[in-house]
Amino acid sequence: MLTRQLWQAGIQEVFADGSFVEDKDHPNDIDGYFVCDLRPLMTGELARKLNLLDPAKVWTWDPASRKPYRGYPKRQLPMWHQYRVELYPHVPGLGLVAESSTSVVTSWSFPPPFASVAAMANPEASSRSSMEVSHDSQRSRISRASVRLAEERQRLADHRARLKEAGLGDEEIKRVVDPMESFHLQLQEEVESYERLKRGEFEELENFRGFGHLLISLRIAQGISQRELARRLNVHESQVSRDERNEYFSITLERAVKILEALNVRLHTKVEIEWPREVAVA
Repeated sequence: MLTRQLWQAGIQEVFADGSFVEDKDHPNDIDGYFVCDLRPLMTGELARKLNLLDPAKVWTWDPASRKPYRGYPKRQLPMWHQYRVELYPHVPGLGLVAESSTSVVTSWSFPPPFASVAAMANPEASSRSSMEVSHDSQRSRISRASVRLAEERQRLADHRARLKEAGLGDEEIKRVVDPMESFHLQLQEEVESYERLKRGEFEELENFRGFGHLLISLRIAQGISQRELARRLNVHESQVSRDERNEYFSITLERAVKILEALNVRLHTKVEIEWPREVAVA
């Protein structure tokens, strides 16, 4: 839906992570970017045009709009809360993506190479373009990213200075830098989250919200690879990869028990009944 809105708004190039180009019912970790010009981004024209097309008005990259979902510690943009997708604008020479001679790569932790959403029109091309982006590869990126956060903060400051020298106003600079700032905050939070996992610190669950995230956290904290978990479950590694990208969306109780046992985890629950308050009668 968001891709269609981008095309309607005149955006020609949209690039997405592998789960977008895979034919899945409930993609839950889609990240991608689209190429746009500086002017419509800095004036706010792009966001206004896209929000006219979107009934939920989710097109914003303001860091202040990032909120945690129930049961999840990670903060997400409004578009994720509505569509489980985060798409970022990229201005060539300025934005999230750096060009190389062989592929599109990024210093902002987008997993390279991205598959063009245009391939979705061709099922065979879609199949060839799909990727298996795992939380293991994410862990490797996070490890590298932890030593680059200071560099990225400096990069943000340099961008602001360049835009100011170019004569942009404060509001225009904010609109251009907001996507980079939001992505930087996401990277920083992922590093902090991974460090907490390695210390064995886990978020408490309420009514099983965030249970899929907990299963992934338990695997990472123990240093168990997706391949090893797949072996213990007697399934293909790609199945574990897909499940984790969906954060175990719609997992059955039976499968959850098998995964907990494979991870050598015992889960204790505490039940509290909130009785309705009696209305005092005068």
